[in-house]
Amino acid sequence: MVNPPKNLDILERKIKMDEGENLTILGSKNIEYKFDLPKKEMLETFLNNYFDREYKISMVFPEFTSLCLSGDTLIDANEKNTHQGVPIRDLVGKEGFVFSFDTETRQPVTKRYRDVRLTGKNVNVVRVHYSSFRGNRELKRKEESFIDMTPNHLLLVQEGWKKMTWVSAENLLSNMHLVSDIETLFSLKHRVLYVEQLQRKTDVYNMEVEDTECFFANEIVVHNCPKTTQPDFATIYLDYVPDRLCLETKSVKLYFFSYRNYGSFMETITNKILQDFVEICNPLEMTVQTVFNSRGGIQLTVEANYSRKKS
Repeated sequence: MVNPPKNLDILERKIKMDEGENLTILGSKNIEYKFDLPKKEMLETFLNNYFDREYKISMVFPEFTSLCLSGDTLIDANEKNTHQGVPIRDLVGKEGFVFSFDTETRQPVTKRYRDVRLTGKNVNVVRVHYSSFRGNRELKRKEESFIDMTPNHLLLVQEGWKKMTWVSAENLLSNMHLVSDIETLFSLKHRVLYVEQLQRKTDVYNMEVEDTECFFANEIVVHNCPKTTQPDFATIYLDYVPDRLCLETKSVKLYFFSYRNYGSFMETITNKILQDFVEICNPLEMTVQTVFNSRGGIQLTVEANYSRKKS
């Protein structure tokens, strides 16, 4: 769930989950969020060849959710002696003001930032290449820029005259218009060229921005946190005693990946994972524990359990 700006009208919308449970999502009236609902049909199983014994299987899946930027991403913060922005890594431990974007007024605004932090070490990132124009009409020139971020990091995209949509980096398409400053809304000068999967890994960072939950990074508007406004990273611990079926690990990994673009509370995510796994492999016992990194001074750990007698 994204916390929308306080000065925007709030709409309560319902997202109907696979199992029929209704999940309340709060969003702003001007932004349409995209949800890729995790499907239990993604999971695969195989026969347990040791059905006559009772044993436990454990899996650990780190880096569950991340919306983060590489350390050299330039942030428009109120730091002295800078005209081109400050690398986000240099803002760790600091507080101040940063340029943000108000989707109601469609104007850049100044908002307070805090809790700048390293959210992951040596993780996979993509590079979003985009073009922009510099100078006045007589001396206008085209330049190419890029920004490195985790594949699911959200960027604000202009669709038509009034509509704006948050789109993850991995789902950007060529010629999409990236929201930059007020001029962008009329000239649409920042356009996506292509998204490149980098072969190297890097450390990534994120921050909190009050009210608007977004900020300018390398001149374009990016979101500052996951839809849940919960921790950027979690580790999922799965322990189960199989009956006749075992979970196929690759399908489990792909299933977990599908949660990266899913808007929900962590309690809901944990119980949905347990329910999907139980329905697919019908274990004797199962425990799903999600341990989320501290955000805003709160560390959240959720554990859901299931057990039954062997038939």
